[in-house]
Amino acid sequence: CLEPPSSLPLHSKCHLDNSAPRFFPDAAENNAGFGLAVTALATNYTLGYPFLVARHRHQAFPFLFRDRDESPLTYLRYLGNIRANHGLRALYPGLGIGLLTQVTTTGYEAVLNNVDQRLSPRLRKRGWPVKLVANIIFKGFELALCAPLYPLYRSALILQVQCTTALTQISIHTLHDLLASYKDGLLAIFFRRNLHWTSTLLPACILHFLGEVIVTTAYNYLHHQLVPTKPSKNQPAASIDLPSPPSPTSSTSPITLTPSSATSTSTSTSTALSSKPKQPQPQQQRDATAMLHNFYPDIVCGFASNLVSKLLVLPLETVVVKLALQDSGALRMEDHAVYAGFWDCVRRTYANEGGVIAFYNGLLGGWIGEVIVAWIVLEATWGLYRGAKWGIEWWYDEVY
Repeated sequence: CLEPPSSLPLHSKCHLDNSAPRFFPDAAENNAGFGLAVTALATNYTLGYPFLVARHRHQAFPFLFRDRDESPLTYLRYLGNIRANHGLRALYPGLGIGLLTQVTTTGYEAVLNNVDQRLSPRLRKRGWPVKLVANIIFKGFELALCAPLYPLYRSALILQVQCTTALTQISIHTLHDLLASYKDGLLAIFFRRNLHWTSTLLPACILHFLGEVIVTTAYNYLHHQLVPTKPSKNQPAASIDLPSPPSPTSSTSPITLTPSSATSTSTSTSTALSSKPKQPQPQQQRDATAMLHNFYPDIVCGFASNLVSKLLVLPLETVVVKLALQDSGALRMEDHAVYAGFWDCVRRTYANEGGVIAFYNGLLGGWIGEVIVAWIVLEATWGLYRGAKWGIEWWYDEVY
């Protein structure tokens, strides 16, 4: 055993040489998984954005869709007419500002979370009163970002819904108009004569945080149902036969997320745990750690939780959209759409636009359209996942 490697038998040296390239499939699978995840998210956002624009227009100006049957096909015809008359760019108004808002929010929250993680160990030593005060301060910093971001959100919303009709008009034409809209929106938070900030900024903040809570809760629940539980510390990870992610074309579609898929996953996991531990296999080790084999359930849970959140907050979003567009200039005659406050908007929407159904404008056309887009993207991603997995395994087997 103490002899130098050169004196080992030939088959031993070949065994040592063949064990080295294992790093190649690990890196390839991680890169492929990351690339497919980013591609799926970007594609879903790009293809679903026109349905979001049409849904916001339906929420803001329901009279534009009064003589139309609300369905994804109707929205497709509506978007097709916009593209034919104004070009492809007209399907993505306010896209840049929306992305800027999301990036700013994500970066700001990441900085706050990083500071919170650094200070948490020290705050625990000082007792729960200090920790409580610190949490209140951090929430205050989170809310402080809403004030400068709300006018940006309002400007993006104006760009999305503005159009030229008998009752509507385009109020933002140039960059100067956009900056003026942001300035007016920022000043109007606290100095608007018709609406108090409790009817504009506060509902928008509640909508944002409520959506985050629903997304997080739904994601954790669905991820627990779809992904097998981790093994206990007494069992080696390699003794678990990890199942492949659920196929979108199977009876348990990732959009419907039926409990049967979670039942089959947990059953296979418990069977493997109860069996005798086996020798670790290289393919099982890669499947357990490589991002290529773990990203798909995460994408399914992310898409589904986002759609569930949009569905549940749709009534509140309708009111927030109507209040944000007041005094924006998008309506030619705004006298009939001037609300005294949040509850006045709720009351008049219910009384004048058809009852409870008025708060769900855009559900059958916009939201269902986004569900269909997400399903198509998941189908395509599943095919790319299978192709990437086969290609990496073929290359690894042929070369090494």
